Order: sequence, then structure tokens, then C-alpha cells
Amino acid sequence: MALQKYPFFCGPTYQGRSISIASDRCINFYPEQIESGTGKNAFALIGTPGLKKICYTGKEEPIRGICTIGAKRILFAGYETLYELDSTTGDILTLGSIAPDVEWEGLGAVQFAFNGNQYCISSGGHGYILDNSSDELTEVINMDSVTYLDGYFVALNASTRQVRLSGLWDGLEWDELDFKEKDSSRDYPNAIIADHGELWVLGEQTSEVWYNSGNSDFPFDRVPSGRLDFGSAARWAPAKLDNTLFWIGSDIRGNRVVYRADGYQAKRISTHAIEYFLNNMIPRPTGASVTAATTTFAIGWAYQEEGHGFYCIILPEAPKKFQTDPRKYKHSTMLVYDAATNLWHERAWWNAATGFFEPPRQRCHAYIWDHHLVGDRSNGHIYEQSLSYYDDAGDRIRRERTGVHVSTGLKQQFFSSFALDMEVAVGLGAIDSTLYGPDMFGKEYRP
Repeated sequence: MALQKYPFFCGPTYQGRSISIASDRCINFYPEQIESGTGKNAFALIGTPGLKKICYTGKEEPIRGICTIGAKRILFAGYETLYELDSTTGDILTLGSIAPDVEWEGLGAVQFAFNGNQYCISSGGHGYILDNSSDELTEVINMDSVTYLDGYFVALNASTRQVRLSGLWDGLEWDELDFKEKDSSRDYPNAIIADHGELWVLGEQTSEVWYNSGNSDFPFDRVPSGRLDFGSAARWAPAKLDNTLFWIGSDIRGNRVVYRADGYQAKRISTHAIEYFLNNMIPRPTGASVTAATTTFAIGWAYQEEGHGFYCIILPEAPKKFQTDPRKYKHSTMLVYDAATNLWHERAWWNAATGFFEPPRQRCHAYIWDHHLVGDRSNGHIYEQSLSYYDDAGDRIRRERTGVHVSTGLKQQFFSSFALDMEVAVGLGAIDSTLYGPDMFGKEYRP
């Protein structure tokens, strides 16, 4: 048989409702376009970065947030402790206790904001102020989310619908009357985030954009055209990337579509395959609450490397109190959107003991001094993430590519050989590679 090209082998993840239609998986690879147009192919598959251990809290706990903004400090939150990594000695300093995320069994993210002299920390429904000079940690008001804008800490208390402001340049001062509610629609607010000098208040079904009008009663008012008929399905999923916002959307007609902001409009960036993946995260037994959906607890974080802007969505297992059956994920991976190519791929950690993929170790990210730092989802470690590392802190990275179907109508095809142009064994010695092929129905893959 004459040589036959395999088009679109270097492609994204797109495995939908039926793999007989589309079987594509791209795990621990991401497609990169050869921009010169003179390469061997239009795209190549690049291996995702590896991890190197930086420090360990000494506890088996999730790292729920990292902060490197402002005064060039590295703060991070464990289950119920606020830490600092001393960049000179590598020592971990304990700064104080913060509220554990009891309601969500440790799944909730910790958020940080900085006003130039103070850090505001939102953890487990409580808010704290850390003085940058004295390191004194003071609990202030209840909050579910926090951001900074124009000299104010802005805090969200979802249950009361209130968006509250601190004193100007003073996070220890909170006037009980200095609040505002989202009023264009009465769905509950779910998340807040500041971007381009404006405050986005994301509700469960609709959203508003506020600007600093200088109003003496409350300085922020809604932008006249700043109302979106799309809300947020996950409090900790919104993230800033590529000069805009990304989030998992929800509205009165349905949810679990991934959007990016295009001005004051929501632009869909998820594919039907990604949306099918997200909707598989909903427990199905009769009577299961909507709040049991794993996407409710999704954590979104973003980073840029070599011109690729990655929006990462990690989906923790729903808290045990919401689990109505022992069903696990259909695919235990993190979903990643690349803003440079508009393509999706997956990332995962290979558990050699069980022989299955699990969600990757990383669940939060910060960037400082030309280093990407990430926190572990369960074991108390901080890692450096880099394309120069070829293992996950000592664990081998398993990479999989399930290519597109090659067919001639309904006729089965046979090939005696398969040639793959790839670079192998960068710095690690021999690498195992195995070719898997589908059965006659295109559903089960085996060597």
C-alpha cells in the first residue's frame, strides 16, 4: 500500500458523546502552530511542563491559594494555615490561622488581594487583613470572594447579596452601610473580579460590570451597557488571561459553557465535546441536588508561557456530603484552553500504582521572578512548573494522543506500519512508547 498521510494527528482534545464519531484525546500534550508556515506540519505536539519540589508544609493538606503580588512575597494557604516561603533561605514561615473551608471540605480556593500595604485574604467565608510591615493577621468581615480596585478592597458576601468596600487604603475599616447589591437581576451573586479598572459582579444567571463613578454614597455604579445575561457556574473558576476574563458560564436556560469576555459580551470558547465532559460531572441519581455538581467546585487558573495563554480548569471531586453515589469522573483530567490556538487539551497525573490518570497535582498558580509556582491539590507541596522539567517531581509523565478516525466509509482499514516523527528521551534516558489501535468498532483501544 502506498504511503498515506495522517491528517490532524497533531490536534486537540475532542472526544464527545460517541467516540465512533470523534475519538480525539490529547493528554499532557498541547498543539502548537508552526507560525512560519514552512515546517514539516502545520502543528506539532509539545509536551506539557513538569514539576520540581520547592517546599513542603509538613502536612498532608491542599494548597488552596498562592499570592506573589505586591511586595514580592510568596504567600500561600494550606487547609487552615497561612504560610510564607522565604525566598532567601527556602524556609516556610507560619503567619497565622485562617478558617478552613469546612462547608466544601477543603475544596474551596483562598483568594488574595493587595492594596500596597495590606493583604486581604478570603478563606472559608471569612476575611483577614495581613499587615505587610508587622505581619499581624487580623480577622475582619465575612466574605466569600475578594479583589482590589482603586484603593479599595472589594468583598462579596454571597448569602446577603452584598458587595462591600473597605476604607480607602485601609482594609481594617469596613463600614456596615458601605455596600451595594447587584440590582439588574435578583439572582444571587457568585463571584467578583476586577479587570481593566472595572468590577465584574458575576451572578448565578446574570452579571454586571461596575465602574468608579465617584458617587459619594457608594463609589461604584453599573456601566450603562454592562449587563450580561450570563452568570457563573463556579465561584472559583473566573480568571484573567489574554487581556480579558474567562469563566464557566450559567444562565436561566442552562449552564456549563466556557466563555471569554469580548467587551461586555460573553463569547463561547468551549466545544460541544468540552461541554459534554462538563455535564458528565453532574450526579444523576433521582433527587440529587444541583449543588452536587462537580463543576460547582471547579477552580480556574491561568498562566502564560512562550506565547501560549493557558486557562486551566481543575475539577475536584464533589464534597462527600453531596455525593449520592460512588461514581467518579468519566475522565480524571484537567481541561486546558490555549488562547494562542483556540484549542483544548487535557492534563493529568499518572498514578503508576493504580494504572489510571488522576487530576494533575497543580490546583493554583502564581508567577514571580521568572518562575511559575503551583500548589499541590492534597499533599502540602509547592512546586516550580517548567518546560525544562520532564517529570512530575519524580513521577513519570504519561502522555497520550488518540488521533482522529481514518476511514473509507464503513470499510475497515489495515496498516502494516506507522511512522511518527518525534524527539524522545530529552535528559531522561529511554522513554517507553506504545502504539494503540482501535477495534473494528473504533471504541476500545489496545496495543
